[in-house]
Amino acid sequence: MPNAPSMVKVVTSRNLGLDLVRATEAAALAAGRYVGLDHPDEADHIAGDAMYQILNSLDMDGYIVTGEELKLGMHSPFDTGARIGTGKGPMLDVVVDPIEGRSLLASGRSGAIAACAVAPVGSMWAPQQAIYMEKIIVDAEVAPALVPECMDAPAAWTLALVARLKKKDIHDLVVFVLDRPRHAAAAEAGLADRAAVLGAVIAGRPVAWSLETLAPHHLVNDQVAGAPVLAAW
Repeated sequence: MPNAPSMVKVVTSRNLGLDLVRATEAAALAAGRYVGLDHPDEADHIAGDAMYQILNSLDMDGYIVTGEELKLGMHSPFDTGARIGTGKGPMLDVVVDPIEGRSLLASGRSGAIAACAVAPVGSMWAPQQAIYMEKIIVDAEVAPALVPECMDAPAAWTLALVARLKKKDIHDLVVFVLDRPRHAAAAEAGLADRAAVLGAVIAGRPVAWSLETLAPHHLVNDQVAGAPVLAAW
């Protein structure tokens, strides 16, 4: 990270945890008046100002490691690299999120929270432009069989693979997808109950492909365990 302070030992007698509670409480109270009003940007701005007033009054030399502008595309006192606090206390990495769950708050649903955290300077990972990452989360039974190609494969392909590994029908799988526009394609993808799949065990690894996905081609041109695979049906 450019211009980031190096790791130093933090010594303070103050309970910063309680100060962070004050900051998140201020943000939550400010955002509360916008519940259900469908003004997420305005709510975020007001909540951010309330949180900033508290955090900037604390005796710390804070450094925002991952700013709000990376997520929202809007600048604020919480931009990456900004200093926060009086500068008289320990040097700290700081991350904030005045409203986590903006769409929930805007639509009047529950679950939105205000969050902030601090740690000794130089200790927090700052993903910068990689703040959003594609992830597939499964249990320990399925994880060893997932391959990098799953990240780009149709959702139906991965679901068929998981179903085969779990020895279950497709309709028995429960899939959680965050309600975000960028996930619309994955959320809409799926397989019908009892959908047909082309399955195989290659190098001891079970794999499966949805026949619905393969129908136009009648061929599988894939890679499993680092080896090319060509199969026809």
